[in-house]
Order: sequence, then C-alpha cells, then structure tokens
Amino acid sequence: MRSVSRWLVLPALALALMAAPVCAQEMSARASDRCTRAAVRIEVSFPGGSSVGSGSIIDAHGYVLTNFHVIGHVIHGERAAPGAFLDGEHVQIATVASARDTATTRYIGRVVRGDVRLDMALIRIVANADGTPIAAGTTFPTVELTTTAAIRPGASLWAFGYPQGVRTINVTGGHMTGFQMSAAGGADPEVSWIRTDAEFNPGNSGGMLVDRQGRLVAIPTAVQTW
Repeated sequence: MRSVSRWLVLPALALALMAAPVCAQEMSARASDRCTRAAVRIEVSFPGGSSVGSGSIIDAHGYVLTNFHVIGHVIHGERAAPGAFLDGEHVQIATVASARDTATTRYIGRVVRGDVRLDMALIRIVANADGTPIAAGTTFPTVELTTTAAIRPGASLWAFGYPQGVRTINVTGGHMTGFQMSAAGGADPEVSWIRTDAEFNPGNSGGMLVDRQGRLVAIPTAVQTW
C-alpha cells in the first residue's frame, strides 16, 4: 500500500501532486495576513497517541474546515471502523496573529459534522483552551470560500498550514497545473481534483490552498491507494 497526496476542491475533491515549490509574489500582504490568522493547527490526543493536522476558519462564529482523517478513522484498523471519530476528549485548536507568532493552543473545538467519503470535517470552537466559555460576541478571522470556476492552469496558488514539527505558519507557493474531472462524465462534468506543484508535507492535511485573492480553493488530503 502506498500513500499519495491530494487536494480537496470546494465543493468537490481535488488532487495535488507534489513537486518542487515555485516562488510566487502576486498575493498581497493583506490577503496573506488574513489567511495566516484564519489558518489553525489541530491536535487530537487519544489513548496511545495523537493526530495533528491543519484547518481553516471559514465562519466568524468559529467553524473550522479540515480533513476527516485528522479527527477520525478513514481506513479499517484495530481501533475503529472508517467513519468513527478518534476517542480523544476534545480537539485542540492553535492559532497565530501573525507569521512571526508561535502557534499555541488557544481554543477547544468539537466535531459537528464529518464525511469520511469526502474526507472532510467541520469543527466548531466551543471554549477557550482553559475550558472557560468563549466571550459573547466573539468573532474569528476567516478565509473566504470560492470554487475552481475562475482558475486555469498556470494560476498562482499558495498552501497555508502547519507541517509536522512546525509551530509557525508555513506558506508555499506554486501554480495550478491541471484538472482531473469526475468519473461520471456527461455533457458538463465536474472538477474532481486539481493538480498543483505547491509543496505539501505531512501535517498540512486539512489546511488551505488559496488563490491570489486569499480565497480558499481546496484543502489537502492523503489517500490510501493499493
């Protein structure tokens, strides 16, 4: 069995084949700062281990989009069947205010929705790291969602996330290199995957791939192939 890296397109799925990073300077400082604040590091501790990944705050009320495999089981194993959540007590959410900050756990989240088939999950921030309630009226920095309708091969894209062992935001630039369409076909087939040469490392799972306006185009995932 081997593992390959992919990107989940919104609202469908997307594939990312890894290659050397490409420097791209078209994103504005404002867009980059917004993505940095909306990116989160996710950790779920459970008996015998932990799962670490990345995510994106997509709603000001504290909803975080990530991969299902960051917070649950996606393949058959000794512990649980596919679709079961990890048996940790809570999801730890770490954020930063700027690219120079070190990500520390600031919030506690709970999974509110998950789809093992799409490898996507939605988490809501429900408390501060010490367990105290979130102050009334609190809003969170967000990243805007978009689709692949406006992007073409050659378009600049950026990956934001927290690779394993990295506690500051990690950003790599590259280009959209192609589409993979859905197997359903038809007169107007949907995009199933997109390919990009932006660098992707373990821990980036569930993070963000954004366009030059800082809009979330896709999220990365790792899929098992036989």
